[in-house]
Amino acid sequence: MLVLRTTVILAVTALLGACAGAGTETTVLTEPVSEHVTERNFSAGETRQAFVGDTMIRVKDYYRKKSESAAWSIPESVKVEMPVGYVTIVPGEYRVRDRQELNGIAYDVIEAKAHLIELTTMAPSPTTVEQPLLIDAEGGIRGPANAWATGATTADKGFRATRVDRSSVDARRHYVNFELVYGGLSGGVVHVAYRERDPQDPSRIAVAQELTYDAGTNPLRFRNLLLDVGKATNESITFRVVNVPAEWSAAEVSAEVAK
Repeated sequence: MLVLRTTVILAVTALLGACAGAGTETTVLTEPVSEHVTERNFSAGETRQAFVGDTMIRVKDYYRKKSESAAWSIPESVKVEMPVGYVTIVPGEYRVRDRQELNGIAYDVIEAKAHLIELTTMAPSPTTVEQPLLIDAEGGIRGPANAWATGATTADKGFRATRVDRSSVDARRHYVNFELVYGGLSGGVVHVAYRERDPQDPSRIAVAQELTYDAGTNPLRFRNLLLDVGKATNESITFRVVNVPAEWSAAEVSAEVAK
């Protein structure tokens, strides 16, 4: 019986593998597209108030490379009906290795880990194989595409995989992503924290620097940005942005200011 079970599994594995590339048109994945990320939380001439710990100034101006359909996430086990039985897909995140077109519909191709069914017990095998699958734009899963396997699909018709997009900062272009945070007034000194975001992971702070200004200094200068201070205390600061540097003028004003 052990020999029979092994033979059945291997036979189905070979059959599914042979289906993967038959009768399909293959296209190359598209190159990452650069998206211009621009944002600032201030406008020239606008009076703003920031409390201790609040962001006074925030500027984002960089390019982010975005790879569409770089991977698909299958969050739970799902059965995919095949011409002979079915396979059970192992949950996980699977990168797109190619694209195929079938009957005018474009599909992403992934190689997912799958448990084959043992025809002797009609239960999933404990071992896994690499199973090529097609995923449409809505996340619907199909089995290998060829003339007789076009009907292969998930047993749960409502199941959808989730697209995982990859993005990274385009290091070939300029990068500005920082904020100024008010730190209060003490001993006649205005404290402002400069925080620069990490281009590899913008959620992280890469550079942190404490800026200090004499309380009698007005306006405050940071690079080419001038801030006319109305009042600064140990609790808050009221200021007006005198000018917007030319290199930041293209950055869109965020909704909180535009209202």
